[in-house]
Amino acid sequence: MARLSAFARPWSAPAELVAVASTAGRALASETPGHWQTARGPVLLDRPVVIGILNLTPDSFSDGGRYATRDAALSRAEQLVADGADIIDLGGESTRPGRPDPVPVDEELRRVIPVVEDLTKRHPDLLLSVDTVKAPVAKAALDAGAAIINDVSALRVDPDIAGAVAEGQAGVILMHSRGTVSDMATSDHASYGTDVVGAILEELGEALERAAQSGIAME
Repeated sequence: MARLSAFARPWSAPAELVAVASTAGRALASETPGHWQTARGPVLLDRPVVIGILNLTPDSFSDGGRYATRDAALSRAEQLVADGADIIDLGGESTRPGRPDPVPVDEELRRVIPVVEDLTKRHPDLLLSVDTVKAPVAKAALDAGAAIINDVSALRVDPDIAGAVAEGQAGVILMHSRGTVSDMATSDHASYGTDVVGAILEELGEALERAAQSGIAME
């Protein structure tokens, strides 16, 4: 019994843990929503949602540019659908470490929009997400049939992208990152002090504030 005595002593949460819990409470809804609203209808959240990734880049670190052509991209998308993907996330700009300058808007549009248009025609009920940090690409993608914008900068890089998402009544995915697309994978932005989780939650909370202030619905 003496060995278990330590577990019976009164316990109070450390101040650091209290701070993290407080930040998490601000950043997350108190109850899990039953659906996620997108530009092409709700996504029910009563089961795991499978998202297939389709890189339309010639320099992606994960697949080596295997789907950079239109035909290859469409073939891969068909395979993802057959494998059970509920959503396909298309990206026209790599965020791999050591990549060169950002992809110009016109080039990103050339890579992404034709595939969005083709998939929307082939699979009208399939939800498409577009991975971009640029407002013009987000707007064009939503106009072409995309339902979701996946912004790896959490609405930081382009101040106009949140407005494009709100105007299109799209779903939005906010990812924690620091810096720009060109340097976010470097060590330049890796200092989080002693509380990594707390810092990430705080910055994601700021992203939620940006979304709300721009008129993006919190659902």
